[in-house]
Amino acid sequence: MLKNILKFSGMFIIVLFCTTSIFFATINREMRNSELKNLTGYSSFFEDRFYDWRMRKTLDKKRVAERIVLLEIDDESLKKIGRWPFSREVWANVVQKLTKLNAKIIAFDIFFSEPEKRFEGKSPDDLFSNAIKRFQTKRGSKVILPYGVTLSSKDSFKNIPDSMLDFMLKAKQAKGINLFPSYLSKSVYPLETLLKASPALGFIRAEKDGDGVFRMYPLVANINGIHFASFPVIIYQAYMSENAVIDLSDSEEKYLVTDYSYYNINFKGETKVRWLGGRDQFQRISVSDFLNESSNKDLRDLFENKIVFIGSTAYGAHDLRNTPIKSDLPGVYFHMNMTHMMLDGKHFRPSGKSTYLSWIILLGTSFLMIFIMTFQSATLDILVAIAMTSGLLFADIYYLTPEGFEVKLFFCLLSILACYLWGTTVEFYATTKEKKKIRNTFRRFISPDVVDDMLTHPEHAKVGSTSKVITVFFSDIRNFTEVAAKLKPDELSSYLNQYMGKMTDIIFNNKGTLDKYIGDAIVAFWGAPIEIKDHAYRSICASLEMIETLPTLNEEYLIQGLPAIEHGIGLNTGMCSVGNMGSDNVISYTAIGEHMNLGSRLEKLCKHYGIRLHVSEFTLASLTEEQLSQFQFRPIDRLKLTGKEIYFNTYEILDRNHLFYNRPDDINTYEKGFHEFREQRPRKAVKILEPLLEKYPADTPLKILVENCRYALRSRG
Repeated sequence: MLKNILKFSGMFIIVLFCTTSIFFATINREMRNSELKNLTGYSSFFEDRFYDWRMRKTLDKKRVAERIVLLEIDDESLKKIGRWPFSREVWANVVQKLTKLNAKIIAFDIFFSEPEKRFEGKSPDDLFSNAIKRFQTKRGSKVILPYGVTLSSKDSFKNIPDSMLDFMLKAKQAKGINLFPSYLSKSVYPLETLLKASPALGFIRAEKDGDGVFRMYPLVANINGIHFASFPVIIYQAYMSENAVIDLSDSEEKYLVTDYSYYNINFKGETKVRWLGGRDQFQRISVSDFLNESSNKDLRDLFENKIVFIGSTAYGAHDLRNTPIKSDLPGVYFHMNMTHMMLDGKHFRPSGKSTYLSWIILLGTSFLMIFIMTFQSATLDILVAIAMTSGLLFADIYYLTPEGFEVKLFFCLLSILACYLWGTTVEFYATTKEKKKIRNTFRRFISPDVVDDMLTHPEHAKVGSTSKVITVFFSDIRNFTEVAAKLKPDELSSYLNQYMGKMTDIIFNNKGTLDKYIGDAIVAFWGAPIEIKDHAYRSICASLEMIETLPTLNEEYLIQGLPAIEHGIGLNTGMCSVGNMGSDNVISYTAIGEHMNLGSRLEKLCKHYGIRLHVSEFTLASLTEEQLSQFQFRPIDRLKLTGKEIYFNTYEILDRNHLFYNRPDDINTYEKGFHEFREQRPRKAVKILEPLLEKYPADTPLKILVENCRYALRSRG
């Protein structure tokens, strides 16, 4: 009961933790409280990185953007053209050449905020401005220049410049709902000279996540209560000749809406980028190669009606960003991927839907895992856990992520695996505890091999009272009272410990169970608590081994000045009640029943008959013919079961030191005499047995048998 409470309460805590973590992962980026944001940052850290890995699995590495070309300022261009930043004359020449090549959009990922000094001739800024004007004379063509937006009011415009008012976004806005405020940076705002050419303006701002990776792209900024479009949005609008609208009519979900798609944004106006790829997914040419290329035909095929990004890819320019697809991707690729995402019409599903779907997946799979674990099948548990995790990964990589669902799969899988591991750990702990309890309970009276088997196969050990056929063992030291009277307490203790230790080891080595010690007596049995098919055979083997070990032990006693030991053993096989018996506080694993008592009777008769191993016919009947052929035995008596009119025969098993051992003719003679006596032919029995008695005058069973025959003859007169 306690195990189940611990198991399922732990699973509930796991599910609750993962459910809460999904919520934190959803809102973490928008938190304003820095302490709370840091406290819950673990959620987005794991989720974002896991999503990055899954997203990379969905990328089509063979696909190349058809409508975007990069005119890159690479290291070779810096080397050939010279100083950086390049003169505005260079950019004037670039724009003029792109005009001839019929490029549609030119997007500069370069800030032009400071005038270029003029030493002689016309101002480079004027040349550049005139080139922009000429480019834009063609219908639908546009040059886009960037400006900076920050979240700090430091070094910002108090009032919005008139040049920006043409790029306001229309807004559907409910009362009290707006984006976080942003500020227009003075330091990187385009030159007035260039603004006279009426280029389009789009802001650039990038904020990395807590792990230093750029994943979110701002599409909209709230500046002085007015909403402005970012660099890629302006490029998209210019290329597609349409206007986007910001929808802030719902406090839960906010969107930037175009004619062909929508983009859910957070309170910072950001959306996550759906990446096309890096350098290999975009057509590109260096600025120096572009200016030196004389074949306009080849260039026209590359640039005609295209969006031309101009930006730095040179390592020396330090415009490198850590992105999900590459740790040092030039910043211009960030803008190009966002632009391509909009041109493709791809977007993420509303964050609320993705979050709810995440919770449904988490709760559904977690409770299914918990339900499966109630069957307590380790194989089924691990198969279901593997099937669910691999199935969710497959579904996410090949459907959910491509369809724009940003499922918080890390915590969904964590919940499944953590529930499985917690349940398995609790079960393992409980099993280990139970095994320890079993080991502690049985280690004093069960063979180590038997204990190991019980621990490996718990179903073999049925704790509690049960009826089963076992072979019982009783042994007792002859004349122990007289021996004990001659020894000091410490000598008696050592004397008994040596004997008991040797005998108990033999019982254990033959997979027996020690029941108890009663003074100098040993009580044991075979066949419980685990099933042993050949328990009768093992009990006889153990008993003979004890008898044959005594001479060596007695030699040690002789050296110590201690008396030798003789003992008798009784064995019987039959149905007994076996199990833990006693009170609530004190229990003992033992066996009771009439066959247990019969084993004790057989042991007591050993002294009367002067034999060492006395067994019932029930024990011999439990042996196979092959097992029976390994032993030599002779009949001893015919007894009656207590309280029943049932008689049974008893036998002596001969050990190697027995007078009759390996003397089959003498054993046959004894058995013939015994048979004649049982058939009430004492005269004939005496004639058979008396010569044998002369040969073995010290054999007690033979003497008793002859005396019984003579007594029968006298009684008949």
